[in-house]
Amino acid sequence: MIEIGSLARNLATAGAIAAAGLCAGAAPALADYPEKPIKLLIGFDPGGGADTLARTIGKYATQYLGADFDYAYKPGASGTIAINEMLKNNDPDGYALAVAILPHQIIPTQMGDIGYGVSDVNWLVQIAQIPNGVYVAADSPYQTLQDLIDDAKANPGKIIDALPGVQSPNYLLHRAFEDAAGIDLAEVHYSSGSEMYKALLGGETKVMITNTGFAVQQPDETRFLAVASEERYPLTPDTPTFREGGLDLVSTSIRGIAAPAGMPDEVVAHLAAGFEKLVADPGFVEDIAKAGLVVEFMGPEKTNAAVNGFIASNKAVFEELKAAGN
Repeated sequence: MIEIGSLARNLATAGAIAAAGLCAGAAPALADYPEKPIKLLIGFDPGGGADTLARTIGKYATQYLGADFDYAYKPGASGTIAINEMLKNNDPDGYALAVAILPHQIIPTQMGDIGYGVSDVNWLVQIAQIPNGVYVAADSPYQTLQDLIDDAKANPGKIIDALPGVQSPNYLLHRAFEDAAGIDLAEVHYSSGSEMYKALLGGETKVMITNTGFAVQQPDETRFLAVASEERYPLTPDTPTFREGGLDLVSTSIRGIAAPAGMPDEVVAHLAAGFEKLVADPGFVEDIAKAGLVVEFMGPEKTNAAVNGFIASNKAVFEELKAAGN
């Protein structure tokens, strides 16, 4: 049986898990940080959720961080290319950061050598959490999650689910949903959320598992059957949780900012304080709500602790995926 150790479930104990070593380092302190623009690496294609988050933060960066952002796109490999670029080609001085989309950028570290380990990164701040869920097209005959489950039981292996790669929270939710509901869904994997969306609307697939963004931004084209959050998500209040349907499934992802481990304490403190003020700006809160995000801020210690807790609670899942050659 596969169970999802959700990032959300690790928040309650985040403060109890040591992460202090990630927030301090040996790099020399900078007297007047920041003195120039900050490079912000984006590990996903332009126009997607990571890009939207980065650009939205950028609108407020000068006011709260004291510097503009220079954006650099390094898409691919679930965002890990951008993390590697940040670590290998930049000093840990606060002038190179990356958009953190988790657990996408941490699951691959548990599958093999990808160029960095979790402890090489200071998962600096969480800006928001976004839950995953199950979609069908607006014209689908499935009106409820139970309708989908009933049809899947009657037609095992015939209902196609649109997914990204197996090293993603979407895939973990897919597997957990199958297990909890006692069903078998076929899988087709796509390289981006937009491709998954097109496949669903075009009839190539009947189901799509991804985050709540489409339900907020294109509510008339899809039907959001269930959301994998502890309680109903504020931006999709009409969508029931899996728990309301009798399935104890929670799957959330973090949206935040990553930095190299080893930055000076003063730089970490400046960035953490600046981001905390930035995300409290009413304009920022309104802007990211349009992208399907609700502000849920955590600083460096709790964010790093949540990452470590997620890894610890999913060890069995990672071992199963590795044994299957994924």
